Amino acid sequence: YQGYEALQQQASLEELTLLLRHPSPNVRYYALLGLAEKDPQNKTTYYQQLAGKYDSLNTLNGCVGSSGELWEFVFYNVFESEE
Repeated sequence: YQGYEALQQQASLEELTLLLRHPSPNVRYYALLGLAEKDPQNKTTYYQQLAGKYDSLNTLNGCVGSSGELWEFVFYNVFESEE
């Protein structure tokens, strides 16, 4: 997560958009989170550019791990959390 925070602060929208095609689903996830935070009015457009939406993603929140498909994490943390 510290890497995400540094990336979020330093990366431009263009750089984050390029990371939506990165081989790692974790990098793609954090890139989309950064884009949604920096440019929330275009988050649907960024989601449409996201590669590998059905790739598996593993996360760790404290000592609780979870796994699922990339689109599930994006939907919950980018779209559903705003409601």
